Amino acid sequence: MRGLLDTPLFNLSAMKELVKEDALYCLVAKDLQNRGHSEEYAMEIIFNSYILDDLDSLAIYKNLLSYKNEKGNNK
Repeated sequence: MRGLLDTPLFNLSAMKELVKEDALYCLVAKDLQNRGHSEEYAMEIIFNSYILDDLDSLAIYKNLLSYKNEKGNNK
């Protein structure tokens, strides 16, 4: 079981990169936006519902997040 300290925080730019590379996440994001939700809200839903429950996606997200933090793009 993961601890709270192991769980990364939501980062919009990292989520955009991850969603762009995954067909399911892209489909879900488009569907949520078509239903009137903002892009950021759609990314938060995907993060909380999909990323945090999937170890492979979480590992990819953490890599994207650390890369963005190294580059200074942590918005």
